[in-house]
Amino acid sequence: MFTLAEDINLEQLAWNLSVWMWTDVVPNSKGKKDTGQLHAPILELQKTIKRLEGKKIIKKGQKVLDLGSGFGSASFMLSAAGYDVTGYELNRQCLRVANQKKQALKSTAKFLQDSYFPKSFLSRRKASPELENMEDFQDAPEYLFVTPGRITPAQLKSYDIFYIYPWKIQIPSVFELFKLYARDDAILLCAGASGYMADTIKLTAKKIGLRQVEDEVFRKSK
Repeated sequence: MFTLAEDINLEQLAWNLSVWMWTDVVPNSKGKKDTGQLHAPILELQKTIKRLEGKKIIKKGQKVLDLGSGFGSASFMLSAAGYDVTGYELNRQCLRVANQKKQALKSTAKFLQDSYFPKSFLSRRKASPELENMEDFQDAPEYLFVTPGRITPAQLKSYDIFYIYPWKIQIPSVFELFKLYARDDAILLCAGASGYMADTIKLTAKKIGLRQVEDEVFRKSK
């Protein structure tokens, strides 16, 4: 397990977090140092942050909601880059690991054991027959049976960036959550939108009414 040096750069942090995922977290890992076998989204995230900052799409100090923060790697990456990050995660074991790593890193990221869906989502969402009949989502229980939490619509509107590295079954519900509750100037940063899930993500965004402004970035349609 590594500790974070005061002057560590984002590229090194991304590498260290990736190695940590495969040596300390992922079962049966051999710790192979082949980037193709590491936690690729974290290695890409530090590049994405730099690129989006360069295009003035995001800026340091903005509030980030990490939707399903898992073991916390993306939250640590964004926090180290200068963002105010809160991760929502239901899995108690994931949170235990994330909070242990937070202490080791002295990270400012915050983690809450809760759902990121407000109670009103169940009544406000407009379940789309087109989405529910799409082959990718025929077995998508999260979209059909969302777990509500304590988060409020006002809290959701306080975030500048919604970040997620989604499972396929999460895509429709998260995109609709963003459309219903995010501010008009907020962005949805969806890791994987330029990877193997690109077609599914683009089709879902179009059907729900979001526009893609960068490979991983979505906004509400005007």
